Amino acid sequence: MVFKGNISGSGLEATAAFNYNIDTIRDIGAFLANERDLMSSKEAQELERSIARMRKICKVIKVLCLVCLISFSLVWVVFVCLLMHNAVTNQTTSIGLIDIATLLVFGTFVCLLLVIAFRAFSDIVSGESPFTFKQVKRLRLLGAILLAYTAAEILLSAVPIAFSSGVEVFGLPFVIAGAGSTDSPTIDVNALALIMSAMCFGFSVIFKYGVLLQQQSDDTL
Repeated sequence: MVFKGNISGSGLEATAAFNYNIDTIRDIGAFLANERDLMSSKEAQELERSIARMRKICKVIKVLCLVCLISFSLVWVVFVCLLMHNAVTNQTTSIGLIDIATLLVFGTFVCLLLVIAFRAFSDIVSGESPFTFKQVKRLRLLGAILLAYTAAEILLSAVPIAFSSGVEVFGLPFVIAGAGSTDSPTIDVNALALIMSAMCFGFSVIFKYGVLLQQQSDDTL
């Protein structure tokens, strides 16, 4: 009987030790889960702060785009009016028309670029993701605008004019290529605009890839 009592006592002690180990493991698991949740919460808060900072930066850029658009438009209209008045007053119709066309093309493309940039940053400020097909289309449109501007400059520079008007706008002389001689006009190619156009098309491909990856991730979740 004493032997049986010892066995029963040992069994109780083993059961108690087992239960204690189970409780300890559960406590450790709960502690690790709480730590994981706390870390996830901290990461989420840091992510929210980063997104808020980026939206503030985008808001500042949006305002700058709007200010630049309004300021440039006003100056652009004034210069166009001055060129038109100069062409009518001095009766230099051929030169005046070329200068007006050059300024109109330049101003139109700059305004379009600023409008597209303003709308893109406005969407980001409002909470939309930059990786959308809308942004992809805008990048392609920017590339097309820069490419069209380069083509327009080539066409305008190829116009055979024997003399120059000497008009300066924003410190840049609006001189037709080949001016001042009877030789064939040279064709000017805006390499910077071509490079920027290629970059816009390249970024549009990258953004489209990002959109597809985001859609794939959303479908997986």
